[in-house]
Amino acid sequence: MRRSRYLLPVLIVWCVLTSAARADVVIAGSSTILPILKSLRGRLPAAVAGELIVRGGGSLTGLAELRAGRADVAAVSMALPAEYAGEFRACRIGWDGVAVIVNAANPVPTLDETQVQAIYQGRIDNWSRLGGSDAPIRLIAKRAQRSTRKLFDHFFAVDSEPHAAVVTGSNAETIVMVATDIHALGYVSIGAVTLARQQQVPVQALPLRGVVPSPASVASGEFPLRRELNLVVRRADQRPQIRRLLDYMLSPPGQALVARFDYVPERP
Repeated sequence: MRRSRYLLPVLIVWCVLTSAARADVVIAGSSTILPILKSLRGRLPAAVAGELIVRGGGSLTGLAELRAGRADVAAVSMALPAEYAGEFRACRIGWDGVAVIVNAANPVPTLDETQVQAIYQGRIDNWSRLGGSDAPIRLIAKRAQRSTRKLFDHFFAVDSEPHAAVVTGSNAETIVMVATDIHALGYVSIGAVTLARQQQVPVQALPLRGVVPSPASVASGEFPLRRELNLVVRRADQRPQIRRLLDYMLSPPGQALVARFDYVPERP
């Protein structure tokens, strides 16, 4: 009986320590980084963390979830905005770019920045004005919470709501819509469209300033519209499972996972 009395507290302490070591981690944010995070399930060593709970919604949604305490990590596919720098810190795991995409059967080979801006401001709405067929452009834009939208609008100086655009969330949604409509035009992650083309999805990414969008042109810095891929945490969060997760993503296995999805690893 005396032995049981001593054994019970030891078991309770052991359970608490084990639970803390393998606590669940909630990650919310970028649909660009989402495939990497989902693929961590079953690959991440048990010592790193417990269950990974992964949610999308966009980079800005991820930051809002982190600030509200509903997420432990925000997946953010852009540089950490200055207004969050005092509160959060970013761990850069790789690089990507944003490309304008059309259906593979679309005969228009390229668009310059002025043309893209005119399309999204409603001043050009037919492919015939761009050397294509006489057909309306089916325009696709991203939701406002998406970093892809934020970066695209800034680069192309689109300062108003896209004219008559279908609004999507994830890269996959946009790629499917463009692949199934010869008259569609949208913009997505370079990694996502590269992977789609490898899988024979009928889409093509248009050059920008004469540079073909690809992981190689992102890695070299030649492609003009490139962006960081970050995992963002609270500065005050020193929990071991968070540290181990970030360390793993910068380790050779974690960086190989970034490259597997056609993104550019931070540590090639």
